[in-house]
Amino acid sequence: PEKPALSAPAIASRAPTPESPGEPSTRVELALSGALQSEPCRRAARGVRLTGRLEPKGIAPLQVAGSYWLPVSLMKGSVGIELSGASITAEICPLGIDRSPFRAEACVGPMFTWASARSAGLSRTYEGTQGLFGLDLRGQARVRVTPAIALNGGFGVYLHPQPALIDYVGPDGATHVLYAAKSGLGLVAELGVGVLLP
Repeated sequence: PEKPALSAPAIASRAPTPESPGEPSTRVELALSGALQSEPCRRAARGVRLTGRLEPKGIAPLQVAGSYWLPVSLMKGSVGIELSGASITAEICPLGIDRSPFRAEACVGPMFTWASARSAGLSRTYEGTQGLFGLDLRGQARVRVTPAIALNGGFGVYLHPQPALIDYVGPDGATHVLYAAKSGLGLVAELGVGVLLP
């Protein structure tokens, strides 16, 4: 008997379906926080922190933050010292837990601090500044209260390998120490609000 002819299997063609709209490939967020900073040798300083954050899909979140610290007054013997400063950090957040609307993560990155000291109670005012490089390690959490607004909180530890040492040249031409930190280790805590940009 004659064998039936074999035919090639039909391949069903499927027209491409349009992709459903979803989240953007990169999310951008701005956050403004009130902050407290404390070092072992000084009282807590109040300040503000502004953070810009990128969350690319498939890559750990990246953020850049700038902080300004309001002046703090200390006594060095009979001389008053007024300290203030600013810092900038660039961080990557490789570890995180995301359970919408809650997210917690750990971040690390380099830090640059500009410290300033000013004397009070002397016959004239003396000032000095110093720039310090260091490392910032922080944990932070976020709770999204609306699709575009979130409450943020964070706690960090930073380390400057070289503690702050700010001096000035007196009228006698000699160099005097205006402020010397006992340690390059410090703590910082923040609480604020973030806005997710469209």
